[in-house]
Amino acid sequence: MKLMKTFLMKIKERTYLLWLLIWPIEFVWYGVLNSFAREMPRYFTVHCFVDDLIPFVPFFVIFYILWYLYNAGTILFFAFCEKESFKKLLLFLYIEMFLCLIFGTIFPNGHDFRPIISGDEGIFYYLVNVIYKMDSGCVTVMPSMHVMNSIGITFAIGNSDALSKYKWLSPVCWLFTILVALSTVFIKQHSIIDVFVAVVVCIPLYIFVYKIKFPIFKKNKAI
Repeated sequence: MKLMKTFLMKIKERTYLLWLLIWPIEFVWYGVLNSFAREMPRYFTVHCFVDDLIPFVPFFVIFYILWYLYNAGTILFFAFCEKESFKKLLLFLYIEMFLCLIFGTIFPNGHDFRPIISGDEGIFYYLVNVIYKMDSGCVTVMPSMHVMNSIGITFAIGNSDALSKYKWLSPVCWLFTILVALSTVFIKQHSIIDVFVAVVVCIPLYIFVYKIKFPIFKKNKAI
């Protein structure tokens, strides 16, 4: 009986993890848009002259893929080590991703500068080709969710009380965020415009999430 009571108390202490249930909604929404991309009328194509000057560098696909681990690892860390940072991070990520999905639904957008590759040219080309197939005809390229998520996670790490003693961590994370942003344009997954818009969107969002005091956010503390 005591064991059951302790178990229920532990669950009650972590009800904030239910915030993760919103994630599948965005995942399904993105999947639906991607599935029907070819049937959707493209509102505009994102392309500027700078994109034509940026070389195709398949090696940068490594940073593009590491982004997934960066997302999952940071979310899991905050989920079990710093509750309020977890809430703020998810609030930031959910808002920016919903904004991107809403914009992509109302104004389907894409680009037209992917190189033609078979994937047989080498391991990096193969990985890029896998990503191309996963995002075939996507209509939500602007702003870049890869860039916005990276910035949001790096903001969370920089504002974490639990991680504040690691002075080197924030600069390293910002360096990684820059590499992720570069990867999106070097593997021709995004236009430089997508990156620029992502940065612009993240600035007011940072102020909204981290500078405005919401009742649901108590003082940041480790669990």
